[in-house]
Amino acid sequence: LEFLDITDFSAHLLNSLRGSAASSWDATKDQLRGLARRPVKSLLQFPRHQSMVFEGFDATGSLRELLMCLKDRRRVPVYWEGELRAIVTANDVLELFATCVTKATKAMLEETKVNSIIGQETKKLAPVDTDEDMRTLDVMRKLHESEARSCSLLTAPDDEGFRRMLGQFDLAVLWVIYGKDAKDSGNGQNLPSWWWEDSSITSNILMETCMDFIQLGPRKMDKERDVERAAVAQVAMTETVSRAIARACSSRIRQVVVYEASDDRHRKHVCDLSSHLFVRAIIANDIFEKLRFWPSLNSAARRSKVQREFSSVEQIVLKDLKEEETAVQSKIS
Repeated sequence: LEFLDITDFSAHLLNSLRGSAASSWDATKDQLRGLARRPVKSLLQFPRHQSMVFEGFDATGSLRELLMCLKDRRRVPVYWEGELRAIVTANDVLELFATCVTKATKAMLEETKVNSIIGQETKKLAPVDTDEDMRTLDVMRKLHESEARSCSLLTAPDDEGFRRMLGQFDLAVLWVIYGKDAKDSGNGQNLPSWWWEDSSITSNILMETCMDFIQLGPRKMDKERDVERAAVAQVAMTETVSRAIARACSSRIRQVVVYEASDDRHRKHVCDLSSHLFVRAIIANDIFEKLRFWPSLNSAARRSKVQREFSSVEQIVLKDLKEEETAVQSKIS
């Protein structure tokens, strides 16, 4: 058994779109058509990150042993009596921390500051240097080299050296490449085709800026649906670990952006803390040893509780983001 991940798809695209295949839109379309016809196993033929290894974990093991597996792997298949029962990720662990800890443990998380768990190693691993004008293919390459799957998109430094965050780029957006549009065949029948086959698209979509690519795909796939950019979960270095976990759990991509703030208007981007890096930081700082849990909820009940407890956090983040966008548009005008 193997995991098939969006990072495999991205790696395959990067390998296929080299040289003329990347510079020519016609050549790129030929590569995309060919890739759509290949068997899924062809995506697994390239060297893969160690984090994608499929290695089973026995359900009789301890939670700490499971967490140690998640330090190096993004998914851990859990077996019970030789049968695959679950795929555990760092997202599940964060939800466990958010909903199943005792009151004393929650109080400890509310006293611990984010800056106390952000070590030099985490800072070194987390940031991927990108900006709003970087081409999609270049962002894909940077993410592949850093073994990350998402990153923050920053503006160029202003006169005071600050870079404002505009949004996030997640590799999952690449799946929109194979969304289909209905196209009239000429005899009254609608035949499906890739949306980028439209004659109005004359430039390489992967050479567009990452910000443009995020907006391009979803609108072409479903023109009647109003697709808004997802709110970015942010937390200051001086805020609590409990709040950081809450915001990560409310994030669509289970990631929180950590920043330093000198005032309400100036936020210095520190790192992108994914659920995977979050769990690594908690282990590295011996926080897990201090955690105590109530009997676990099942996954559906746990996610429902997360949504009830932290839905207000997402609204706060969305409100902050929209206020920043309004300020930027006013400045441009």
